[in-house]
Amino acid sequence: MKKLIQTKENGPILFLLGNLAFATNGIWLKMAPAESSSFTLAAFRMIIGCFCLLLWLKLRKKQFSLKDWNWKYIFLYAIGLWGFQVFLFQSILTIGVAIGTVIAVGSTPLFAGLIQWIIQRKLPTRIWFISTGVAILGLVFLNLGNSDQSLSISELLLPVFSGFCSAVTLFAGPKLSLTHAPEEGVVLVTFIAALLFLPFLFFYPISWIGSPEGLCSVIMLGVVNCALAYSLILAGLKTTQPATASCLSLSEPMGAALIGIVFLGEKLTLNSALGIFLIFVSVVLTLFVSSVKREDEGKAEKLC
Repeated sequence: MKKLIQTKENGPILFLLGNLAFATNGIWLKMAPAESSSFTLAAFRMIIGCFCLLLWLKLRKKQFSLKDWNWKYIFLYAIGLWGFQVFLFQSILTIGVAIGTVIAVGSTPLFAGLIQWIIQRKLPTRIWFISTGVAILGLVFLNLGNSDQSLSISELLLPVFSGFCSAVTLFAGPKLSLTHAPEEGVVLVTFIAALLFLPFLFFYPISWIGSPEGLCSVIMLGVVNCALAYSLILAGLKTTQPATASCLSLSEPMGAALIGIVFLGEKLTLNSALGIFLIFVSVVLTLFVSSVKREDEGKAEKLC
């Protein structure tokens, strides 16, 4: 596992695996009691994820240091992580899961490409535009039939802000683990995000966490959807361009749809099948192009 994470060529694959871990979100949320809220679930997710990673570092006898961090990117990632969940959860409460998720996830590649162009003066490749277009079309088919409601500007801006916050984390992510292990970076950003989520614990009921379903739900959200997922994502971002990562992040709704069909008994329609296929094509295309590009760079280095 350690060799896999340290291998430069595996960056996009690790990032993809992290997003597929995110896709299990629906299972754990379905398990949570009805009186739970998205905000308290997110708060416990951050707290448990941070604790699990600290324990993991302790078991590996690794010293956690607060030195040699780029704090600007640490706080930028943490605020982006917090904002993504706040705006996404609020959009889900306002306009529904399908539409809110589609707009948030679908707008992420556009913002990531724009940020990369503005900050790095680097225009995304032609294949990025093609892959992103195919994936967004897949998202449309995946959620076709759920968009029969008209949205106000304020309702539309909620998931759009969520997509922007997600793109910010993709930009800041590669800078987090330049001098430390990915797990250490996740500890810091989840701790800061957990502090930002603490106020929600005072305004929403939390007694439900004492039930077996509630406890199991937050543990799995913290371990799988936070500690494991973000460690894989930060490890992958070390060698994956933000624009490429944003396209690969579209695999999350594809994985969520498959989990819903296979494990939660949701109906597979023709539109859903076509949407899953298009997103899968986009992901495979992105991984293939990234692999070819790395091979070409390796050959160029040998010639030099």
